[in-house]
Amino acid sequence: MKILNHAFRSFFVNLRLFIIVFWLLILIFILKIFSFFITNDIRFRKFRIFLQMVFCRLMLFLAGIKVVLKNKEGFFNKQKNCLIVSNHQSYWDVITLASLAPMVFISNTEVEQTKGLGLISRSGGAIFINRIDKKQVIKDIKAVSELLKQGFDVVLFPEGTTSDGKNMLPFKAPFFKSAIDAEKNIFLVCIIYKNTNGDNIGEKMVYHSNESFLKHFKKIISMEDKRVEINFLGELPYSSDRKNLVNKSYLMIKNTFEKK
Repeated sequence: MKILNHAFRSFFVNLRLFIIVFWLLILIFILKIFSFFITNDIRFRKFRIFLQMVFCRLMLFLAGIKVVLKNKEGFFNKQKNCLIVSNHQSYWDVITLASLAPMVFISNTEVEQTKGLGLISRSGGAIFINRIDKKQVIKDIKAVSELLKQGFDVVLFPEGTTSDGKNMLPFKAPFFKSAIDAEKNIFLVCIIYKNTNGDNIGEKMVYHSNESFLKHFKKIISMEDKRVEINFLGELPYSSDRKNLVNKSYLMIKNTFEKK
């Protein structure tokens, strides 16, 4: 009986994975076709991140991840676009936030080169940055600032990489300058993974580079008891004091993460 149950579970995990891959290929095909008709870069990016939102909602549904939103009114009722600053534990952070509304993500070149994850990120129009090359960072800051000026919500994970799921890493300051240059507010978000008992399962959601992305993805799909809690902490008013913005952002998100 146990063998039969395992076989059924394995079959449905693979079926859900197949559906996700199938729709990802459909998404790429649609983007390729429409790239010939939508020649305006801003309009095409809006189209891409809208499809990204729809696709990520499908992924969460098929993965069986329940999304719980806390204090969502402040986010969905905000008057202007902003730089969204969040803690970072897993690629599921991106999928979850992308499912809420059309938004552009700042990612790194390592993600771009990761099989599967890189393909999804490129399809969604992410900006890939190289934090090692200082000259390139200056150009990337300007590019993010320009997107903010164009009216896009842009997501920044200032830890620079995923944490271990238990603790937060220090925030890196450079890309806060994009919000300053664009004269935009910063909206703070805290992401926490839990089971139905309220226990933190962030460690299980973390993807390690020594593991196959596909293997980890299947492992998450096969987990039965999982949900992601999105805590919307509100906006930080515009300020030209980058150091103060970084410190406030870190402390507010860290305090929420540790309380939960």
